[in-house]
Amino acid sequence: MGKIEIPEDMLHKILLSFTLLLVLIGFAGAAISQMDGKPLEHGTITAAAAIVHEDPEELIHASSGKRAIMFGLSFGGYVLSFYVFYLLFEYMISGRLKDAIYGVKEMKMINRLEGHYIVCGAGRVGYNIGRRLKKKKRDVVFIEKDLDVVNKLKKEGFHTIHVGPIDEEVLISAGIKRAKGVAASLGDDSKNLMLVLTARDLNSKVKVAVRISNEKIVPRFKKAGADLIILPEALGGEKLADAMCGGKIDKEYVILS
Repeated sequence: MGKIEIPEDMLHKILLSFTLLLVLIGFAGAAISQMDGKPLEHGTITAAAAIVHEDPEELIHASSGKRAIMFGLSFGGYVLSFYVFYLLFEYMISGRLKDAIYGVKEMKMINRLEGHYIVCGAGRVGYNIGRRLKKKKRDVVFIEKDLDVVNKLKKEGFHTIHVGPIDEEVLISAGIKRAKGVAASLGDDSKNLMLVLTARDLNSKVKVAVRISNEKIVPRFKKAGADLIILPEALGGEKLADAMCGGKIDKEYVILS
Protein backbone atom coordinates (compact mmCIF):
# COMPACT_ATOMS: atom_id res chain seq x y z
CA MET A 1 0.00 0.00 0.00
CA GLY A 2 1.34 3.36 -0.97
CA LYS A 3 1.13 6.67 0.82
CA ILE A 4 -2.39 7.79 1.56
CA GLU A 5 -3.12 11.26 0.29
CA ILE A 6 -5.96 13.04 2.06
CA PRO A 7 -7.87 15.29 -0.37
CA GLU A 8 -8.13 18.98 0.48
CA ASP A 9 -11.90 18.80 0.85
CA MET A 10 -11.44 15.95 3.33
CA LEU A 11 -9.09 18.12 5.43
CA HIS A 12 -11.73 20.84 5.47
CA LYS A 13 -14.30 18.32 6.68
CA ILE A 14 -11.94 17.10 9.42
CA LEU A 15 -11.31 20.67 10.64
CA LEU A 16 -15.04 21.39 10.53
CA SER A 17 -15.73 18.24 12.55
CA PHE A 18 -13.25 19.26 15.25
CA THR A 19 -14.75 22.75 15.34
CA LEU A 20 -18.26 21.35 15.73
CA LEU A 21 -17.01 19.01 18.46
CA LEU A 22 -15.58 21.93 20.44
CA VAL A 23 -18.79 23.91 19.95
CA LEU A 24 -20.81 20.89 21.12
CA ILE A 25 -18.67 20.53 24.25
CA GLY A 26 -19.02 24.25 24.90
CA PHE A 27 -22.81 24.30 24.63
CA ALA A 28 -23.20 21.06 26.58
CA GLY A 29 -20.81 22.33 29.27
CA ALA A 30 -22.78 25.55 29.62
CA ALA A 31 -26.05 23.65 29.92
CA ILE A 32 -24.65 21.20 32.49
CA SER A 33 -23.12 24.05 34.49
CA GLN A 34 -26.43 25.87 34.60
CA MET A 35 -28.42 22.77 35.57
CA ASP A 36 -25.98 21.76 38.32
CA GLY A 37 -25.50 25.31 39.49
CA LYS A 38 -21.73 24.92 39.26
CA PRO A 39 -18.95 26.82 37.45
CA LEU A 40 -18.61 26.59 33.68
CA GLU A 41 -15.39 24.63 34.11
CA HIS A 42 -17.33 21.89 35.88
CA GLY A 43 -19.85 21.62 33.04
CA THR A 44 -17.19 21.71 30.35
CA ILE A 45 -15.13 18.94 31.98
CA THR A 46 -18.25 16.82 32.45
CA ALA A 47 -19.19 17.23 28.78
CA ALA A 48 -15.65 16.44 27.63
CA ALA A 49 -15.57 13.37 29.91
CA ALA A 50 -18.73 12.10 28.26
CA ILE A 51 -17.08 12.44 24.83
CA VAL A 52 -14.04 10.37 25.81
CA HIS A 53 -15.95 8.04 28.17
CA GLU A 54 -13.98 9.04 31.27
CA ASP A 55 -15.27 9.42 34.83
CA PRO A 56 -16.20 13.12 35.15
CA GLU A 57 -15.61 13.16 38.91
CA GLU A 58 -12.06 11.90 38.44
CA LEU A 59 -11.34 14.59 35.85
CA ILE A 60 -12.90 17.34 37.98
CA HIS A 61 -10.81 16.53 41.05
CA ALA A 62 -7.60 15.99 39.08
CA SER A 63 -4.99 18.69 38.63
CA SER A 64 -5.09 20.65 35.40
CA GLY A 65 -1.97 18.87 34.12
CA LYS A 66 -3.25 15.39 34.90
CA ARG A 67 -6.63 16.35 33.48
CA ALA A 68 -5.05 17.39 30.19
CA ILE A 69 -3.03 14.16 30.00
CA MET A 70 -6.07 11.96 30.72
CA PHE A 71 -8.22 13.78 28.24
CA GLY A 72 -5.49 13.75 25.62
CA LEU A 73 -4.79 10.04 26.06
CA SER A 74 -8.46 9.10 25.87
CA PHE A 75 -9.27 11.29 22.93
CA GLY A 76 -6.01 10.45 21.16
CA GLY A 77 -6.68 6.76 21.66
CA TYR A 78 -10.04 7.03 19.96
CA VAL A 79 -8.58 9.02 17.09
CA LEU A 80 -5.70 6.57 16.67
CA SER A 81 -8.05 3.58 16.75
CA PHE A 82 -10.23 5.18 14.13
CA TYR A 83 -7.16 5.93 11.97
CA VAL A 84 -5.92 2.34 12.18
CA PHE A 85 -9.37 1.10 11.22
CA TYR A 86 -9.39 3.55 8.32
CA LEU A 87 -5.98 2.31 7.11
CA LEU A 88 -7.13 -1.31 7.21
CA PHE A 89 -10.37 -0.47 5.46
CA GLU A 90 -8.59 1.61 2.80
CA TYR A 91 -6.08 -1.19 2.27
CA MET A 92 -8.77 -3.80 1.77
CA ILE A 93 -10.88 -1.67 -0.54
CA SER A 94 -8.02 -0.35 -2.67
CA GLY A 95 -5.93 -3.52 -2.51
CA ARG A 96 -6.71 -7.18 -2.41
CA LEU A 97 -10.42 -6.98 -1.67
CA LYS A 98 -10.99 -4.56 -4.53
CA ASP A 99 -8.99 -6.79 -6.88
CA ALA A 100 -10.94 -9.83 -5.75
CA ILE A 101 -14.28 -8.11 -6.31
CA TYR A 102 -13.15 -6.91 -9.73
CA GLY A 103 -11.83 -10.38 -10.59
CA VAL A 104 -15.12 -12.11 -9.77
CA LYS A 105 -17.11 -9.56 -11.75
CA GLU A 106 -14.70 -9.74 -14.68
CA MET A 107 -14.78 -13.54 -14.85
CA LYS A 108 -18.58 -13.49 -14.86
CA MET A 109 -18.49 -11.18 -17.89
CA ILE A 110 -15.88 -13.34 -19.65
CA ASN A 111 -17.96 -16.46 -19.00
CA ARG A 112 -20.83 -14.87 -20.92
CA LEU A 113 -18.75 -14.13 -24.03
CA GLU A 114 -19.27 -16.07 -27.25
CA GLY A 115 -17.23 -15.79 -30.44
CA HIS A 116 -14.66 -13.53 -28.82
CA TYR A 117 -10.92 -13.25 -29.34
CA ILE A 118 -8.21 -14.11 -26.84
CA VAL A 119 -4.89 -12.27 -27.00
CA CYS A 120 -2.05 -13.86 -25.06
CA GLY A 121 0.45 -11.13 -24.23
CA ALA A 122 -0.16 -7.39 -24.42
CA GLY A 123 3.19 -6.25 -25.74
CA ARG A 124 3.59 -4.10 -28.82
CA VAL A 125 2.14 -6.70 -31.19
CA GLY A 126 -0.47 -8.12 -28.84
CA TYR A 127 -1.77 -4.70 -27.84
CA ASN A 128 -2.18 -3.68 -31.46
CA ILE A 129 -4.07 -6.89 -32.16
CA GLY A 130 -6.50 -6.20 -29.34
CA ARG A 131 -6.92 -2.55 -30.24
CA ARG A 132 -7.64 -3.40 -33.85
CA LEU A 133 -10.14 -6.07 -32.93
CA LYS A 134 -11.91 -3.68 -30.56
CA LYS A 135 -12.21 -1.11 -33.35
CA LYS A 136 -13.94 -3.81 -35.35
CA LYS A 137 -16.44 -4.24 -32.50
CA ARG A 138 -15.06 -7.62 -31.45
CA ASP A 139 -14.93 -8.74 -27.85
CA VAL A 140 -11.35 -9.17 -26.68
CA VAL A 141 -9.90 -10.93 -23.64
CA PHE A 142 -6.28 -10.12 -22.84
CA ILE A 143 -4.12 -12.52 -20.84
CA GLU A 144 -1.17 -10.57 -19.42
CA LYS A 145 1.30 -10.97 -16.53
CA ASP A 146 2.34 -7.31 -16.09
CA LEU A 147 0.00 -5.67 -13.57
CA ASP A 148 0.69 -2.14 -14.85
CA VAL A 149 -0.23 -3.23 -18.37
CA VAL A 150 -3.34 -4.99 -17.04
CA ASN A 151 -4.49 -1.83 -15.27
CA LYS A 152 -3.98 0.16 -18.47
CA LEU A 153 -6.04 -2.36 -20.43
CA LYS A 154 -8.81 -2.18 -17.84
CA LYS A 155 -8.98 1.60 -18.20
CA GLU A 156 -9.35 1.15 -21.97
CA GLY A 157 -12.30 -1.18 -21.47
CA PHE A 158 -10.68 -4.52 -22.28
CA HIS A 159 -11.51 -7.76 -20.53
CA THR A 160 -8.34 -8.91 -18.79
CA ILE A 161 -6.93 -11.88 -16.93
CA HIS A 162 -3.87 -11.10 -14.84
CA VAL A 163 -1.73 -14.23 -14.69
CA GLY A 164 1.84 -15.38 -15.21
CA PRO A 165 2.40 -18.57 -17.21
CA ILE A 166 -0.47 -19.29 -19.59
CA ASP A 167 -1.53 -22.91 -19.36
CA GLU A 168 -4.57 -24.97 -20.29
CA GLU A 169 -6.55 -23.86 -17.25
CA VAL A 170 -5.96 -20.19 -18.01
CA LEU A 171 -7.09 -20.58 -21.62
CA ILE A 172 -10.22 -22.38 -20.47
CA SER A 173 -11.00 -19.56 -18.03
CA ALA A 174 -10.60 -17.11 -20.92
CA GLY A 175 -13.27 -19.01 -22.82
CA ILE A 176 -11.10 -20.77 -25.41
CA LYS A 177 -13.84 -23.32 -26.08
CA ARG A 178 -16.27 -20.55 -27.05
CA ALA A 179 -13.73 -18.23 -28.71
CA LYS A 180 -13.53 -17.50 -32.40
CA GLY A 181 -9.82 -16.71 -32.41
CA VAL A 182 -6.73 -16.75 -30.25
CA ALA A 183 -3.47 -14.86 -30.81
CA ALA A 184 -0.19 -16.00 -29.30
CA SER A 185 1.91 -12.86 -29.12
CA LEU A 186 4.40 -13.55 -26.36
CA GLY A 187 8.02 -12.57 -26.78
CA ASP A 188 9.21 -16.19 -26.70
CA ASP A 189 8.76 -18.47 -29.73
CA SER A 190 8.81 -21.63 -27.62
CA LYS A 191 6.04 -20.33 -25.35
CA ASN A 192 4.02 -19.29 -28.38
CA LEU A 193 4.43 -22.78 -29.84
CA MET A 194 3.09 -24.32 -26.64
CA LEU A 195 0.16 -21.92 -26.71
CA VAL A 196 -0.67 -22.91 -30.28
CA LEU A 197 -0.60 -26.62 -29.37
CA THR A 198 -2.73 -26.09 -26.27
CA ALA A 199 -5.28 -23.84 -28.01
CA ARG A 200 -5.65 -26.26 -30.91
CA ASP A 201 -6.10 -29.17 -28.52
CA LEU A 202 -8.80 -27.34 -26.55
CA ASN A 203 -10.72 -26.06 -29.58
CA SER A 204 -10.14 -27.60 -33.00
CA LYS A 205 -12.26 -24.94 -34.69
CA VAL A 206 -10.70 -21.80 -33.19
CA LYS A 207 -8.60 -19.64 -35.51
CA VAL A 208 -5.06 -19.57 -34.17
CA ALA A 209 -2.70 -16.74 -35.01
CA VAL A 210 0.88 -16.45 -33.82
CA ARG A 211 3.76 -14.02 -34.08
CA ILE A 212 7.22 -15.55 -34.29
CA SER A 213 10.69 -14.13 -34.69
CA ASN A 214 12.56 -17.11 -36.17
CA GLU A 215 11.60 -17.98 -39.73
CA LYS A 216 13.37 -21.36 -39.51
CA ILE A 217 10.78 -22.75 -37.11
CA VAL A 218 7.75 -21.88 -39.24
CA PRO A 219 7.20 -25.59 -40.13
CA ARG A 220 6.85 -26.41 -36.44
CA PHE A 221 4.08 -23.87 -36.03
CA LYS A 222 2.33 -25.15 -39.15
CA LYS A 223 2.45 -28.66 -37.77
CA ALA A 224 1.18 -27.43 -34.40
CA GLY A 225 -1.93 -26.06 -36.11
CA ALA A 226 -1.36 -22.33 -36.50
CA ASP A 227 -3.69 -20.77 -39.07
CA LEU A 228 -1.81 -17.51 -39.32
CA ILE A 229 1.89 -16.98 -38.77
CA ILE A 230 3.30 -13.48 -38.89
CA LEU A 231 7.03 -12.95 -39.15
CA PRO A 232 8.08 -9.28 -39.30
CA GLU A 233 7.34 -7.69 -35.92
CA ALA A 234 7.50 -4.30 -37.59
CA LEU A 235 4.21 -5.13 -39.26
CA GLY A 236 2.60 -4.96 -35.83
CA GLY A 237 -0.64 -6.54 -34.79
CA GLU A 238 -3.10 -4.60 -36.89
CA LYS A 239 -2.69 -6.68 -40.03
CA LEU A 240 -2.86 -9.88 -38.05
CA ALA A 241 -6.10 -8.76 -36.41
CA ASP A 242 -7.54 -8.01 -39.86
CA ALA A 243 -6.61 -11.50 -41.02
CA MET A 244 -8.18 -13.07 -37.95
CA CYS A 245 -11.42 -11.30 -38.78
CA GLY A 246 -11.33 -12.59 -42.34
CA GLY A 247 -9.79 -9.52 -43.95
CA LYS A 248 -7.12 -9.59 -46.62
CA ILE A 249 -3.45 -9.24 -45.80
CA ASP A 250 -0.34 -9.15 -47.94
CA LYS A 251 0.89 -12.72 -48.44
CA GLU A 252 4.52 -11.67 -48.26
CA TYR A 253 4.11 -10.84 -44.57
CA VAL A 254 2.02 -13.79 -43.47
CA ILE A 255 2.46 -17.51 -43.99
CA LEU A 256 -0.84 -19.38 -44.05
CA SER A 257 -0.61 -22.97 -42.90
